[in-house]
This record gives sequence, C-alpha cells and structure tokens, in this order.
Amino acid sequence: MFGLASLTFYCGLLLASSLPVVLVPWAPLVALKRTSQAILHMIGVTPGLEVFQGQGAGHAIPHMTCFRVTGQGATDLILFDNLERCRTGRVDGIRDPFEVFQLKSLTGPLVDLNLGYRRSLVEESMQPLFLLSDYYCHVPEAERAKVRWIDIQADYIGLSLDDGSKGRVSMGGRRNCARPTWEIRRP
Repeated sequence: MFGLASLTFYCGLLLASSLPVVLVPWAPLVALKRTSQAILHMIGVTPGLEVFQGQGAGHAIPHMTCFRVTGQGATDLILFDNLERCRTGRVDGIRDPFEVFQLKSLTGPLVDLNLGYRRSLVEESMQPLFLLSDYYCHVPEAERAKVRWIDIQADYIGLSLDDGSKGRVSMGGRRNCARPTWEIRRP
C-alpha cells in the first residue's frame, strides 16, 4: 500500500513539474510547479533529466552508392560496374531506370548485413539481394561463362550532417548460384 501511494505521489510530482506555466501563467500553477520541482530535486531527480534515451538521430545521409557485380566461373566476367562513378564523385542527372532500381534494392540489405545489423537472410527486406544476385546468375553472359558465384562489391558514400565531410564504406559479399547462400565480405 505504501509503495502504491509513493508511486502515485511521484507520478503526481512529475506531472506537476511539467505543467506549461508559460502558456497558463496562473500563480497557483506556478507555485505548484516550483514546489514539485524542488521536491523532485531533493530526492535526486533533476527536472529535465533524460529518463528514456530513445534512439538517436542520424548524423549522416546517403550521398551515393555504386556497385560492381562480377560473375566467377570458368572465367571472371564483369556483369555490371559503376564503381568509377563513386571514385570520381560524378553525379549523373539522368540514369538508367534499372540502375536506379538496383541501387535502391541492394543498398538496404547490403548496409544491414555489412554494418552488423544481424538481419535474418530470409526476411522480406533481404529478398532483393537474392533476387538480383539470382538474376545475374542467369543472364545469358553468365550462363555462357558458366558462372558459379556472383560477387557484389559496393561503395557507400555518406555525407556528414555535422561537418559536411564525406565518408566511404566498402561492403559486399558473394552468392553461390547453385544455393541461395550469402557470404559477407568484410573490408
């Protein structure tokens, strides 16, 4: 019973200390707010103290991502490559729609896997990685070269919101064309 009364009193103090007296400057409310803040301070709860940290805001935004898709088999074969665009920092105003689709589809799963978010490879968000790698396993050039592995190398460039600097993260991995397995390549 004492615990419930104490908890109710504590919640009442928290509520009173958060009253918007700036909006409603009524003297009894101002006195109640100041008194509750003083009592909370005496028991060790500083007004404005962060109780729940939550999730922090991002400090960077994506600037560009580029890929190289290589088929490995009887001979190595480059099936797609725009890494040079990231190395030079060139931004194209008009791009191939398939390239844009591929960029949007692969970036999320590769970032999740290579930056350690421990996503399950069977989740729906990972499907684009397997679907696009399977697509590259079966393009006519890959089948002629008897490709057994698809290797995807990606450069992700982020722009810092704090100071405007750019940072690069290289990531990638490879998929066995015979089985839907994915090996993460750590740079």
